[in-house]
Amino acid sequence: MLAVLALTAAAPPPVAAARAGAGPAVLSLAEPVSTAARVDWARAQAVLFWASSGAGILARFHAGASAGQCTDYAAARRPDIVARVDQSVFASRRLLDPLAFIYVTVDWNAKAWTADATSAGIPTGSTPAPGAVMVLQPGAHGAGTVGHVAVVDSVARSGAFTVSQMHAPRVGVVTTQRFGAKAARAIRRDPRVRFIYR
Repeated sequence: MLAVLALTAAAPPPVAAARAGAGPAVLSLAEPVSTAARVDWARAQAVLFWASSGAGILARFHAGASAGQCTDYAAARRPDIVARVDQSVFASRRLLDPLAFIYVTVDWNAKAWTADATSAGIPTGSTPAPGAVMVLQPGAHGAGTVGHVAVVDSVARSGAFTVSQMHAPRVGVVTTQRFGAKAARAIRRDPRVRFIYR
């Protein structure tokens, strides 16, 4: 199980947009804040969080017990997923408590990638596409107890597709696997298999 932890200090939320010609908005906890302004502020804070912590978070995929796992490879190929999920978690927690230290913990086991992506607003579906991350739930097409992720490299007109992956079967070794048209049709109908798009 890979849990990513990051810590950052918080600043108070902004109150309202600057009035025309009045300069920047004043930060104050005494004045009411619109929901839209709070959401925009939380998202901006999440971008700053990622700018300061993102490299360290991604590095954790490549270290310790996570090194050489399927999630290590998928995170290296699609760091945008990790960034958007972590920023989404950070922003939602910042909205709940604007003054707290924020601990961002995300379940990055392979089986959790679809739920993580969906919660961050990243599109998912049942059809393979180049660059998509294929997420297999435990037991689906040979996936182990924590699931498996692979990256779709190509899709043929017939629907057949090829993925690259790590830890299938050996830790730290990148392999490719081709799913013929018949297997691809079965995968598209299998609710235990999802694809995370860009």
